[in-house]
Amino acid sequence: MSTRGQQHTQQSFLSVSAEPEMMNQRFGLLVVLAVGLLCLTFTQVSRSEDLFEDDVDVDIEDELAGVGDEELEAEIDEDEAPPAPKTPPPPKVTYKAPEPMGEHFFAESFDRGTLDGWVQSIAKKDNTDEDIAKYDGKWEVEEMKDSKLPGDKGLVLKSRAKHHAISAQLLRPFTFDTMPLILQ
Repeated sequence: MSTRGQQHTQQSFLSVSAEPEMMNQRFGLLVVLAVGLLCLTFTQVSRSEDLFEDDVDVDIEDELAGVGDEELEAEIDEDEAPPAPKTPPPPKVTYKAPEPMGEHFFAESFDRGTLDGWVQSIAKKDNTDEDIAKYDGKWEVEEMKDSKLPGDKGLVLKSRAKHHAISAQLLRPFTFDTMPLILQ
């Protein structure tokens, strides 16, 4: 029994003594890794400082040589900006007025640029204050501001009004017996 107790004590002593050796190795590796990272960091910092010093030296030499600021800025812009890829310009799109096809009751593209054939309402609402009872909106035909198609015109409300109304005649009468009237 005493032998067994001594073996057990030696094993636990060995395991305890083995842990510090392992920890010393790990600590040594950790120190080596930290020193390596620190060296890499300083190397990168010194390289960027060297590049900065080179730029400063060039600037001082250019100033002494009498090179103008505009020329320096042009050189810097050329160096910094990567060359733009050559892309063909977008094709020019020309507006062509749509032509109504098939059976239709009304078609208006406003290409004439006038309100001919349109009637602006001058009605008044009953039982309403005189100032807000009028349909007094002003309408015009203009090119759209954000249009990518030059020449494409539309109906534009030009005034701030409480009520707006405008109308035009259909080409022929429409009866609502079998089909709905669809406006697009």
